[in-house]
Amino acid sequence: MKRSASNLILVIVFLCSCTSKTDFDVLRFNPVSNFIQEKDTVVLAMDLSEAVHEGIIIPSKRQDPSGYFKMNFEIINKSNKPQVYYYRIYYQNESYKFNEFIEKLAFREYNELSGNNFYGSWDDTLDFFHKTGIIPGDNKPHIVTDSFRIVGNPRNEAKYFGSQSAYSSLNEEMIQKTIAKIRRNKKWFEQIKDKAAKKNITVDEQLVLDAIWIINDNLQQGDFNNRWKRNPRAGNYSFVLAVTTFDEMEKLPESLKNIGRTDSGIFVNPYYDLLYNNALTKENIISVVKSKTVIKTSAVFDL
Repeated sequence: MKRSASNLILVIVFLCSCTSKTDFDVLRFNPVSNFIQEKDTVVLAMDLSEAVHEGIIIPSKRQDPSGYFKMNFEIINKSNKPQVYYYRIYYQNESYKFNEFIEKLAFREYNELSGNNFYGSWDDTLDFFHKTGIIPGDNKPHIVTDSFRIVGNPRNEAKYFGSQSAYSSLNEEMIQKTIAKIRRNKKWFEQIKDKAAKKNITVDEQLVLDAIWIINDNLQQGDFNNRWKRNPRAGNYSFVLAVTTFDEMEKLPESLKNIGRTDSGIFVNPYYDLLYNNALTKENIISVVKSKTVIKTSAVFDL
């Protein structure tokens, strides 16, 4: 799949831009207003206390009672009529990533490797753009607030789903319970004996091998999102806010609405479309703000 700048009619409106032709302005975007910032950086170590059961969540409820970052921004409606706007936040790990584009003479082509970057939005990938309240056309700033968090498997990829108990470590109790189940099934037990004879090992050894295989296979079954299978990466996280109207939102590519979708089997990193795919039109259809604030996080293990 090749996505050049010609694939999307999109113009970027950065914070404090004076060139916007939209009839609204987006100001003072703060993605993490409930945490102390020092020189545009929030230093927040990963809370690993529940990582085995729930995966790593940033922030945890120990770091903030809500368990979420509280974001806010202001909208100025410059039109002469009330308006409802639609917005979405995106985040990406900037420390361990592939560049979002490849320079191709006069334009920037999408770098498919950047689909492997760790990026996300709301927890539910089917939770597309959020809606503001009615913003009066009074040319005054109105505050919009929301919340989000950084979680594992942010695209909700099916390959990381499975049994809810998948985080459990394989242990002797599980193995013995499975062996007992096999022994109670006469036909199954006879098959184990045959396998042991063919492999020239004892029946007890074959029971253990089959029990381990069955347990591991069962742990892969189910529809529970085991987010720990693709935990957030350490490093710095950036934040991008996209704001538009309903009609213009409908024109956006599906990859910006649902980051879990693929285009010809390729994940499309929203950072490319929002920040770099902006060369074709004079018409501003969306306002995009990349926050100066970043989160610096690390994983510290208590041995």
